[in-house]
Formats: sequence, structure tokens, C-alpha cells
Amino acid sequence: MAQILAESLLVQGLPFVSHEPETKSWNISSREYYDITPPSEISEAEDVFNVVSKPIDATAEPLVAVIGVGYVGEHLVDVFSKSQDVLGYDVSEARTQQLTQKQPAGSRAKFTCKPSDLAEVTHFLISVPTLLIDHKTIDSSYLRSALGVVKLYGRQGAVVVVESSVAVGMTRALLGPLAKERGFLAGMSPERVDPGRTEPPAHSIPKIVSGLDDVVPGSLDAIMRLYSKSFDHVVPVSKPEVAEMMKLYENCQRMVCIAYANEMADACGAHGIDPYEVCRAAATKPFGYLPLSPGLGVGGHCIPVNPWYLLSNSRFPLLRTASEKMRDRPSEIAQRAVTRLCSVDKNGLRPRVLVVGIGFKRGQSHLANSPGLELARRLVETSKVDVAWADPLVSQNAVPQIPRLDEAEWTFEALERDFDMIIVAFRQEGLDFDVLERVQGVVLYSIKPYPRFRINHEFPSSYANNPPSLERDGHALEALRLANELVEEEGLNLYHAAHLHMKMARFPEAGVYHATKAVKILTQLKGTDQSIADQLQEAWQVLLERQNIEKDWKEYQNTMLLENGGTENREAIRQHRYNEYFSKLEQERQSRSDGTDTDERNPLFNYPAKKGRTADSGGEKEKEKEEEEKESKDLYEEPKLYFAM
Repeated sequence: MAQILAESLLVQGLPFVSHEPETKSWNISSREYYDITPPSEISEAEDVFNVVSKPIDATAEPLVAVIGVGYVGEHLVDVFSKSQDVLGYDVSEARTQQLTQKQPAGSRAKFTCKPSDLAEVTHFLISVPTLLIDHKTIDSSYLRSALGVVKLYGRQGAVVVVESSVAVGMTRALLGPLAKERGFLAGMSPERVDPGRTEPPAHSIPKIVSGLDDVVPGSLDAIMRLYSKSFDHVVPVSKPEVAEMMKLYENCQRMVCIAYANEMADACGAHGIDPYEVCRAAATKPFGYLPLSPGLGVGGHCIPVNPWYLLSNSRFPLLRTASEKMRDRPSEIAQRAVTRLCSVDKNGLRPRVLVVGIGFKRGQSHLANSPGLELARRLVETSKVDVAWADPLVSQNAVPQIPRLDEAEWTFEALERDFDMIIVAFRQEGLDFDVLERVQGVVLYSIKPYPRFRINHEFPSSYANNPPSLERDGHALEALRLANELVEEEGLNLYHAAHLHMKMARFPEAGVYHATKAVKILTQLKGTDQSIADQLQEAWQVLLERQNIEKDWKEYQNTMLLENGGTENREAIRQHRYNEYFSKLEQERQSRSDGTDTDERNPLFNYPAKKGRTADSGGEKEKEKEEEEKESKDLYEEPKLYFAM
């Protein structure tokens, strides 16, 4: 059995002082190279008024252009193309070809790398990166370049919306003058997608929109009309500065809370307390607590970067401290690991450390601000240990300076032989972590040794027992999202996961996903535990119910589309979905109270009563037993499933 660190590296504090100078300006726009698509080149010699001459006809068929089709842009194309024609524009020809090949037959989305193809566009959505220079100064070159494209090909009356995360005031400063000059209806609607997340779907996430009505009147109304065709719930705010601050506030709140959880973990060390037990206990409170646990850090292009957008033109002392502490966390963990290893005599041999998880988070191969990669680099910089890393989603070419552990070497024999310490930054997909349970004589340290308790487990069930009103949809969707994270966490007890999937399957917003997962897990468990049979029957029944509801809802949605000339009444559709669901639940309750259920095995099933159950049936018992076995076999045969979009 692997040796687990009794005193977590997370709870042994090391002082760290940052001497980097502060900066407050975001008005810097030059950088020659990035590891993603560079900004396009616009010739200043071109006469923009000769390219586009006629204003947009208000009755013209809309054509939406998404400028920048990276991860966020691809999501926008997917959402908008379900209801209208979309043109995805990117300067990378390889990217546009890749997305073109991914489109299904009949898709309303097309992709191009030719700016001239934008001449017929009526709506421009800008989703280009806004990164940092030297970790603290905003680089606006991508956004400025995208606005240059819009200036060249946008016509009077075009709708222009910034989706990129920007500093407060940046939309007005960069887009406002252009909108006034060219007569664009302009505003800001910050993206809210999360890499790797499938629940809730992007179109169901409430969409914040704003307009520069004081610059060009009617901007907000035009933006509302555009987004209401593709998103379930559109939330207007008074001006772009509110939308900008909202996006940064919600992301930075997570940063501050994780930094606070890390400080709690450090304090637990002095008291001999397991910080993860504290987190599990605190997460049982169904209100007033945001369940976050200590970690190595935060990665990606959003949470580690957004604090500096706020700090560029505002004072946030608490946020600045939290950001610097989160940035320095991998270095602190590296120092603790080296101190631990060097305290043991290795007969002159350098200790060897394996870092598991190099992508910026679970399920991702991107390395943007990856805390796992930063940990590996900091370990190398100490010059006191030899370092390797393991991540099946990341290639050696992505991190050529540090050797990569091949998947074939992910065995307990190889790990015991080659390493003195294994640090699991997170449980990356594609690795069997049961292997670590067999490792002997190696210091094994997992940054998150327990599954995260993201919610009180009873919280989602309240929505199955009490019909949620439309005003509570935001809470219902949040519970669904958190529960989905929990059940996908590696190492979660399968029975517990199935139980939680069943709770979430009763959500009107859940579709068939959770019921299908419950059926698959319980079918797997049934092979070793016959007592699971009743739960499996119930899971099948819920799955079939969810399928019928999905079919009814889709038929109703199509009817609404026809009645409204292609513009669906989304509130009515969603209310209908809720009513259908709870109407079916009430029918089941009435059925059970009337005694119409004839199968005693499970009240949710209406199977025929068993035949010939008399005390003196004699030789009929064997025949009855065969019939029961056949009936049971038929029960567990999987029907043909379909999945909601």
C-alpha cells in the first residue's frame, strides 16, 4: 500500500514574497507571437467606404458572423446555427477546415478565413482572446484587430457584440467610437461557457446582454432580438460596464474562494486536521456555503487571468492578494515536496518525482496557465530532484523540456522502481488510478485525495418533490451542473453515483442523460449484487418516462415554432415541459393510490401479476421458476435508447 503523506504538503506553509511591480494600464496592444491564432492583418490603405456602401435592409435575412472560432467561438456557432445562418470567421485556414469537416449534413453554419466573405453579414459576434502581457497587462491586439475587420466590412445598421472578456470600460472605449462613426448597433454579452462541460447545454445558460444605447439608440433591443432566438433566457442589463463587471466578478469570486480554501488547509496542518474532511462536513449545509476544496491552483484563459482585468483600472486589495497566492501555489507545493524528499537520505541519489496531470484541468489537453505544468517546472528549477510527468491527453512535444511517462509505464512495478514521490495534481482521464493503490515504498500525494462534495446531496431531490417555478430555474440548473461534476469525479462510489444520477434524472431539465447513466451503473452493479435489481427496475422506468417527455416536448416545440413563424415562445415551451413532467408524476401517484399496480416487485412498474401462485401447485413450481427467470431476463434487456440534444 502506498505511503500517504500524513502531513499534507498543502498544510505546511512557506512564506513567499512577490517583488513584481504593479501595473494599472490595459491600453497596450502589441505582441508578436502567441501559441494560438494571431490577429488578422488589415491594410490601412483600403478604402472602407468603397468596400461597403449600402446600409442593411431591416427586412433582410440575418446572417450572423462569429469573429474568432476558438473554443468559445465554436460554441457560439453551434448555438446560433440551430435557428439562423451563421458564418464562422478565423484567420487560421486549418481551423476553419477542421470545423467545416465537423459540421453535420444540413448544418446552417459555414466557415471561412477570407475577410471578404463578411460583406453580407448583418450581425457580428466577437469572440477573440484577450490575454495578458507579462502576466499582468491586458493585450487588446486581438480585439482591436477584430474590430478592424468589422469596420472594413460592417454596414450601417449592423449589430456588433463583444463576447470576449474585457476590462470594465473596454467595450465603450474600443467599440463606442466605431459604432458612432459607422452607425453600428453595439453592445457587450460576456461568454459563460466552461471547457469540457456538457451540462447544462450552452443555450440554457442565462445570457447577459447590454447595449451602447447612449451612443447608438436601439442597440439593446436589437441585441435582445438576436440572442432571444437562440438562448432560453436572455437577461438585459443597463450598460456594457455592468456586463463586463458581472463576468469578472463571477470568475474572480471563484478565485478568491479557492485561495481561502487553501489558507484553511494550511491552518489545518497546525491543528492536525484533515482539510478535506472539513470540506466534506461543510458541504452538507444546503444554503449559504459555496463548496470548494483546496487545490494546486487554477488554470485556463479565464479564472487566472480575469483578476488582472479588474485590477487594471480598479483597486481590489483582497483580489490582488488572492491572485498572487494562487499564482504562487505551485511553487509553494514544489518547495514542500523538495523539503520532504531531501530530508530522507538517498545514499547520494537524486530523488525522482512524477507529476500526474499537466493539462490545465481534468479532461483538457490545453496547457494555458496549467498549475500542474507550473508545479513540474518549479520542481525542475530547484535542481534538487529529477522530474517526469504523466498525462495521456498531452504529447511530449507540448512539454519537450521535461520527460513524459509513457502510458505503458503506468504500472505499479514501474512506478515503484522509478519514483520516490508521485504528486497527483488531478485525476486525468485515461489513467487507471487503482494502480497507485498497489504502489509500495513511494510517497504518494494527491492534491485532491477525496471526491469533491460539490453540493448537499439532498438538495437536488427537493426539485423532484416540488415543481420548480420559472423563477427558480437558475437554482435548478446550478444544482444539475454541480451534481454532474460530482458524479463524474473519479473514485466516487458507484452506488452513490447511481443514487445521485437517479435524483437528477427526475429534474425536468435533465433530459435522458442521468437516467441512462443510472441504468448503466446499476446494470454493472447487478452482476455482483442481486439486491440492486429493484433500483435497476426503477431506473429503467424513469428512463422510459424521460424519453416520452422528451418526445412530447420536442413535438410541442415544433408546434410552437410553426405557430410563431419560426420564433419559439421559450417560456411557454419550458413551462409545458415542467407541466408534462409533473403531470406524469401525479398520474403515477394516483395509479399507486388506486391499487392498479399489479407487480409487487416495484410500484413503478405495471407488469402482469405472476401466475399460478398457490400453495398446492405441486409440479408447477419449476415451470413458474423458469417463467420468472425468463421474465427477469427480458426485463434487463436494454431497449433502444435515443439521447436528447
